[in-house]
Amino acid sequence: MTPAHFQAEADLHLENEMRSRQSLPDTSALLPQGLDTHNADLIMQSSDHVPFYVHKSILSMSSPIFRDMFSLPQPADGEFVDGLPVVRLAEEAQVLHNLLTMIYPIPSVIPGEYDKALDLLAVSQKYDMVAIQSSIRAEMKNNLRPLTAAATFRAYGIASAKGLTPETEAAARLTLDFPMTFESMGDALSMIGGWALRDLIRFRRHCRDNLASCLESLLDTRLPPIDIWTGCHSTTSDIIPWWLQAILSGHISDLHCPFSKSLLKSSSIRAEYLRALQLHVTQTRCTFCSKTHVMQGETFCTQVEKELSKALEMVSALKPPFYEHSSSLNNYYYG
Repeated sequence: MTPAHFQAEADLHLENEMRSRQSLPDTSALLPQGLDTHNADLIMQSSDHVPFYVHKSILSMSSPIFRDMFSLPQPADGEFVDGLPVVRLAEEAQVLHNLLTMIYPIPSVIPGEYDKALDLLAVSQKYDMVAIQSSIRAEMKNNLRPLTAAATFRAYGIASAKGLTPETEAAARLTLDFPMTFESMGDALSMIGGWALRDLIRFRRHCRDNLASCLESLLDTRLPPIDIWTGCHSTTSDIIPWWLQAILSGHISDLHCPFSKSLLKSSSIRAEYLRALQLHVTQTRCTFCSKTHVMQGETFCTQVEKELSKALEMVSALKPPFYEHSSSLNNYYYG
């Protein structure tokens, strides 16, 4: 072989090696900062082909799933790289990166985006990492919350698909703060499975029914807490003031459209009450309503808020009422 052939072969080998290196992902940005891979005895490979050099002992202490896996005899024809066994996982590199920061004694990384935090929580649940689940849930409860309608419905879709029961329930309740329309749900609609969408529709209807029953009971002047309001000079003696009746009746009317509007929040009723009362007293100089508010207004508002909250708390997004045998999507806009 001539020197020219040797040179050509060397050039070809170098070119192939460079192409091979260029095709490998740059993992430097994905490796957890401070992670000591010294004496690693396992390679975890993500679904997007990023290798993580880890230690079986640390994974085993964190997860009974990994502990059981490592206790089984390893196949003779298993995959090895650098003399280490390779375990291919279904999770993407960024999720595994965050998970490893929760396992190793290095600064933990919990994503600031609610849906990504849900992905991390789902992986920790998949591998039965109880302590890590508690840490993630505490962080989400204290510092994370979906801020938009689309983000809230997306969180419900992710949580329901990944079997995150508390997060599914919490996200379902948050969706009540927004209309449930194609416009407000956006691309999140495609992330919600058919059964999960059915359950969310049922949940919203049942919340609507409970709120309506609660508001109607608040209009019964024979019962507390509304009975203190009979006596306003602007109405007959056995009827509550028109301004208060307008608030309660208006919300009952709004509940006829539970999907095109957000549902009533118990925390919002006090501000409405105060605005309407102030306008009424200013316009009519009503001493009865003014006195009633001074003497019992705070107690009244607290009781109303409590009753409205109880009406919603009685409904679960995960357990249909025993009397409801089916839920039809055909009534999506008419329920």
